[in-house]
Amino acid sequence: MATRFEPRRDEMRVIQAIIDSDPSLQERALRKRELLHSLLSEALHSRGLSEQQARLLAEAAVSALYIALDRWLKSEADVKMDQLAVDALAALRKDLDGIHTVQRPAAQRGRPSPYGGLTQVGLELRAHPEHPAY
Repeated sequence: MATRFEPRRDEMRVIQAIIDSDPSLQERALRKRELLHSLLSEALHSRGLSEQQARLLAEAAVSALYIALDRWLKSEADVKMDQLAVDALAALRKDLDGIHTVQRPAAQRGRPSPYGGLTQVGLELRAHPEHPAY
């Protein structure tokens, strides 16, 4: 997909500026992003991934694509969009590796989680020191 975009960078910058200036076009772009996520999720699920795995992987892939596209459009450097997508996924992996489980405070143990069910372990997100957060 990225190779389709490479020769059209200047044209795509103009298109993105128009989208950014019009709320109805922003809404349309969001629907297209959601459709891409849905199609990718269904394709991954049909190839044997669980529904949860397919949805999470599709979301990560689509997010990486849009992060790469945004960075590529804003960059003046001769950088390839597909490399920016790979970099975004690598950064996500580092961020996920940087998540540490922490014990919930004693006063909260045994209470229902706001996300459903009972939990005794929470998650603590910490920025990875080797790369900026997205």
